[in-house]
Amino acid sequence: MTSGGTTDEDVGVTRDTPEDAVERFVVVSDDRDWIDRFAAAAGPTVDRVPSERADDIGSIRRGYPAAVVVDGEAAPDPMVPFVEARESCPDAACLLAGGAGRLDPDPGSETGPRSIVLEYLPVREPESVAAAAETAVEGRTHRGYPVPDREDDRVATARAIRAGRLDSARAFDELADATARAIGAEAATVSVLGDYRLWHVGLAGERFEEMADPIEPTVDRSRTVSTYTVLENGVHAVPDLADDPRFETASRALELGLRSYLGVPLRVDGHAVGTLSAFRSRPGSFGDGAGATLRSLAAVGEELLAAAVVADADPDRPGRATGIVDRSAEASPVGED
Repeated sequence: MTSGGTTDEDVGVTRDTPEDAVERFVVVSDDRDWIDRFAAAAGPTVDRVPSERADDIGSIRRGYPAAVVVDGEAAPDPMVPFVEARESCPDAACLLAGGAGRLDPDPGSETGPRSIVLEYLPVREPESVAAAAETAVEGRTHRGYPVPDREDDRVATARAIRAGRLDSARAFDELADATARAIGAEAATVSVLGDYRLWHVGLAGERFEEMADPIEPTVDRSRTVSTYTVLENGVHAVPDLADDPRFETASRALELGLRSYLGVPLRVDGHAVGTLSAFRSRPGSFGDGAGATLRSLAAVGEELLAAAVVADADPDRPGRATGIVDRSAEASPVGED
């Protein structure tokens, strides 16, 4: 296995980086020999974070790490970096190598409640720890939500789409606008779901227009409704996000004041790489026919995403945006229940 090498902690990358899966591990330890052996055995690049800065992983790491590994024998409080990781990179695998007897069980300490799910490795041998970290990342066993079958292929397709011509595509905003108008939604999004993050490639609706600050282009996957929409074969309806245990404590939509949801997966090459989603600020079901209308509009979204991976595709060429407008106009307005 080829080592990716190590970097020191002063890398100056903020937690707001829009990058998705980054093939690198963050290792918290003051034992340079242990880190060097870990890095020699690991495939991804290793970012070393000294224990004195373990509570600031979010601002000093490079991109979104695949795993956070703590040398339990060398870190003063092994739980500190995991508490921070759950805030700044919630889908990273968390592994503690040794040091279980040094954990502070007091929930009133400065690190907060010890409700962190992590993999404990009683053997501190760095080569074994590196292998365990790679296994955890590859298997995605640490995720707090289910993942689709053939997830590696799905993620690869989503990355190919993001590498295409998405940023300049007005057609995605027009599709979101057509969706909001057709089914009476206050907000609608066209999104691509990566391994760790969701990207909004199209946004529309009065709810977004009313916001003082523009909505962020990316959201942690664990905080999205789309994470569950891509598991569906058809329409995914959530009448009240606040009353659904999957979203009641960790949903970006709820933070924005959105309560009801209707969405469908967008498939490219057989993989659910994204979603077409509609929201309202009040709980309740969308009207009769909303699901059928959404599925019809989703076909346009799938065409747009598929075209994005073509190197010479021009997302603004005549006819593409017109197709969205024409198809939405054919769909009759959807009434409310």
